[in-house]
Amino acid sequence: MVIRLRLKLKHLEKLLDRLHQAHTGGQLRLVKRIHTLLFALEGKSAADIAEISGLSEQCARACVTALILKGLDSLVYHRPPGRPARLAKAKKAWILFGDECGFAPWGSLSYTWARRGRQPTVPTS
Repeated sequence: MVIRLRLKLKHLEKLLDRLHQAHTGGQLRLVKRIHTLLFALEGKSAADIAEISGLSEQCARACVTALILKGLDSLVYHRPPGRPARLAKAKKAWILFGDECGFAPWGSLSYTWARRGRQPTVPTS
């Protein structure tokens, strides 16, 4: 199946600007997608595009269809919803504190493990 697609010059310039932004941002999926669209603009078939870019024919057709339906707004990848990012390891670190209140029977300090920021306190009377 040959894909015929034409863009106005201003849309082509925006597409090339987005390609440059994706290259500098390291967005490999977006770079592949834009290259797929550029191959379609050259008049290559879906099979040729799939062979060149390493995608399936269905994916090549889906990229072109998304461009037709949503325009250049289709060239955005959103983070999938899900679990929020974990805390940094430094915030979850366990620290060994000298525990003055837990004086051991043999006359030495005992030690307590606690999370950073939750240092055990010595109750005073």
